[in-house]
Amino acid sequence: HVRKVSPSIEISATVVPSMERSYLVTFQDWTEWLDSRYVDYIVAMNYTDDTRLMELKARSLLMGGYRDKTYMGIGAYLLKESPEVIKEQLLALKKLSPGGIVIFSYDEVAGNKDLQVFLSENFTEK
Repeated sequence: HVRKVSPSIEISATVVPSMERSYLVTFQDWTEWLDSRYVDYIVAMNYTDDTRLMELKARSLLMGGYRDKTYMGIGAYLLKESPEVIKEQLLALKKLSPGGIVIFSYDEVAGNKDLQVFLSENFTEK
């Protein structure tokens, strides 16, 4: 219905960052959603303070043919006291080249000048 009203609108869904768990436990068959064009891209809620675990989950989700349609979310709200971990995770994701990177939430960026500088130095197209 939304596409009929506004064909240019993009639709996304936020999903758990495990293919097996998303399909079997939370009933998020996001590969079908992408294939059927119910959504244009998904955002995996890859929220953890463990960078290695975040990378493993990200690699798993990006292995299929959905790389450009898979955005990776990091939980900056969990890492308020660990800004270096936020930076570490962002750089790790940048190397993996997902379709996009989402920082949850905006407040963690808006209230942190150091993180704003880091983002402008590392994620701005030249």
